[in-house]
Amino acid sequence: MKTSCSQCGAGLRVLRREFFLRCPYCGARMLFEIPGRILMISSPSIGEDSLRRLLPGVGIDAVDLVYYPFREIPGAGLEAAFSQPVPDLEGYRPPSGAMTVLSENDASPEQLMPPAGESAENPGSEASTIVYHPFFRVRTADRGIPETLFVDAVSGLPVGGARAASNPVTLPSASFIEALIALSLLSGAVFAAARLAGAGLQGGLEASLVACIAGCALYIRFRILR
Repeated sequence: MKTSCSQCGAGLRVLRREFFLRCPYCGARMLFEIPGRILMISSPSIGEDSLRRLLPGVGIDAVDLVYYPFREIPGAGLEAAFSQPVPDLEGYRPPSGAMTVLSENDASPEQLMPPAGESAENPGSEASTIVYHPFFRVRTADRGIPETLFVDAVSGLPVGGARAASNPVTLPSASFIEALIALSLLSGAVFAAARLAGAGLQGGLEASLVACIAGCALYIRFRILR
């Protein structure tokens, strides 16, 4: 398939899956339009500075803003239309954002991932609306292991990749720490009282264990089941 440069008129050869062309003679960029296919693009809602604040404690090596294609399904939102599988985005349906018709000035060719084309199993797939949704591709090196984390640039939420960043360790609650301290003090006091009363080491430990169990039962009854 061939087309011509809109700026210098040079003839250009177009491969089957190409849609964003750069003229090798004058450097002009242009979109190769396929009949029946509409290309849209969503605008990011957050910037790189906001991204770093949304990922506190994550060692960020590099950040790229990239756009992945999703096919608009009437009544069902968006579904992935990538030409190559992206495991971290598998099954992800992005939120709606402010959209405009894609132009060559909205992003560079390197930022736009090519959409899947028509195939024998999926005829006519190019006759649809393709929405380019923005993601930050974050490269991290926490614990010395390089990982990639995708963050939705509209919602600001991580969607895959560095699992430690998207699933941080949950700290104990204040009530749990309070109960742990109280039961420790109770067990220690009962152990000391049993020894002063003449009980042996084993007897003191048994009394301490009984007091701990009773304390747990009381805590559940009056703090959790109240």
